[in-house]
Amino acid sequence: MRFNPDQIERFRLTALDVDVERGVVDLGYALDDDWTFTERVSFGPRRAGVGPELDDGFGRVARLLHLAAGVSYYKAAAPAVLAVETGPLTDLERRFVVELYDKGLREFAWHNGLPLERRLTVDAPPPSPPGGAPAPAPGRGGVTAPPARIAVPVGGGKDSAVVAEALRDRDPVLLSVNGHPAARRVAEAAGLELAVVERALDPALLELNDQGARNGHVPITAIVSLVAVAAGFRIGYDTTVMALEGSADEPTRVAQRDGRPAAGSGAASAVTGSGAASAVTGSGAASAVTGTGAASGAAGVAVNHQWSKSSEFEAVLTAALAGAVGPAVRYRSVLRDAGELDIAAAFATMPRYHRAFLSCNQAFGRSGRDGWCGACPKCRFVYLALATAMPPDRLAGIFGRDLLRDATQAEGFRDLLEEDRKPFECVGTRAESLAAIAELAGDRAWADAAVVRSLAPVAAAQGAVPAAHLAPAELVRRIRSAVDAEDPG
Repeated sequence: MRFNPDQIERFRLTALDVDVERGVVDLGYALDDDWTFTERVSFGPRRAGVGPELDDGFGRVARLLHLAAGVSYYKAAAPAVLAVETGPLTDLERRFVVELYDKGLREFAWHNGLPLERRLTVDAPPPSPPGGAPAPAPGRGGVTAPPARIAVPVGGGKDSAVVAEALRDRDPVLLSVNGHPAARRVAEAAGLELAVVERALDPALLELNDQGARNGHVPITAIVSLVAVAAGFRIGYDTTVMALEGSADEPTRVAQRDGRPAAGSGAASAVTGSGAASAVTGSGAASAVTGTGAASGAAGVAVNHQWSKSSEFEAVLTAALAGAVGPAVRYRSVLRDAGELDIAAAFATMPRYHRAFLSCNQAFGRSGRDGWCGACPKCRFVYLALATAMPPDRLAGIFGRDLLRDATQAEGFRDLLEEDRKPFECVGTRAESLAAIAELAGDRAWADAAVVRSLAPVAAAQGAVPAAHLAPAELVRRIRSAVDAEDPG
């Protein structure tokens, strides 16, 4: 039977089964009554010293995970109604769903020709049924906090490696979803424990993709974040430390509400300092919209590949967690006030990770490859950022070739600089890329590289100047201070 997404009326969250003894969570979904899915997330048994008193908190975070992981199945049809059949939604949970399925799926909508702002109807019982007794407030009256310890989710990239190294003397748990080889190498280089949670998508989803289902980018960091927080109730840690940067707040595109690019929809046109766009104050911000992340303003609708890494999403998630488990856990990113070039400069001083890390997104798809492709936007941006802190021979040794001396790469690097060409990838701001080119153009080691020669006039025409980097020791100090900071309120 050929699948027609336009005929689907409802996406249903049908079942949540939490096996606290085995640490297995089954997440049930359906598209109308015809297509059903079950995703399994395996956390493993409780660690030594972790008792059943933490099971309540585990189950509450698993409920949020059920809401978030549904995006992978919802996108197969993207119907107008989302039906929650597993119980009432609190106001904070409802806000979490509405924000995630709208702003987190705008890139998906962009590429599938759908309205960029999702007018989603959430069909779920209210927390207090009319005429009934008030439902107990989640997160109050007895959710036991896990032991005081830190966890750092790692995917194998440079950012989480910098955070892990900055906190290494505190013996954090490193956590990976499905344990990519790069994550394992980073943990080995750090000499720290790697805990692996297994997430298994229902294979029926892949079959549906072959039958005409819609496909595209989902806000995966939202899912990974909730897996990490839930794992704390099994492994024994209360603080999840994310390596999410200020650059994630810059939209990839800003479009008119009919989907066309909005005038002036790129990042700010000049660079004045590390990680900042020139038209605004603050790291990684963009001039085309009001507010952070994927907010929409008068200029249009922001479409942000990195929305689930943004400070806007972090605020939505922390509110939902507070409503679910109160003060039992802490979730925070510690790189918000650092620019991508600051992080690259710190990473350059950490050679133990240079042969371990991998930030090529081609390596994390279905290809199963484990190495730098050298031809995707992520490879190019990471190379460009690290070039401001490493000599050519050392950087080429990591990647297997010198991308900046390959003239055929010039247009791909130019995508990082030009308005309305920014790739839908986890790359830095346009301002940061312009600053990097300006810096390399003045560096004798890099100035004669073909890509730098080609793009230096572009950067100069945009008024780009080299950024002032944070000292690596200062970035480490900021990471540690951010972890130690008290939660507001």
